[in-house]
Amino acid sequence: MRLDDGPPLTRLARSVVVGNVGLLPGGFALLPDARLDDNVLDVAILAPASPVGWCVVAQRVLTGSRRDGRNLERYRGRRVEIRVDADLPREVDGEVISPGRSLTITLRPGALVVRVPGE
Repeated sequence: MRLDDGPPLTRLARSVVVGNVGLLPGGFALLPDARLDDNVLDVAILAPASPVGWCVVAQRVLTGSRRDGRNLERYRGRRVEIRVDADLPREVDGEVISPGRSLTITLRPGALVVRVPGE
């Protein structure tokens, strides 16, 4: 993975999540610092290697912990490039897309209009 123009980060991962909204269904914060309007993408690398590791990830998400470790690492950037060694399943905005070895995610500031009800 590469963030912006930084050096590559090499990790073994179970999943990589990129977003600008941090809440999972149920209101749990996988990306607690994610904001719709900050022009930054938030990235979570989930890398548990055992059921205990998954419990650590679940505990951090359920409690809103910002603590990172080998099971869950979080990063921020405006451009995220992910490359892997084999074709893997990919999903964009909840839709499954064709498997592949790379995915690049960037921001388009001002591309989304959000309307909220008045008082």
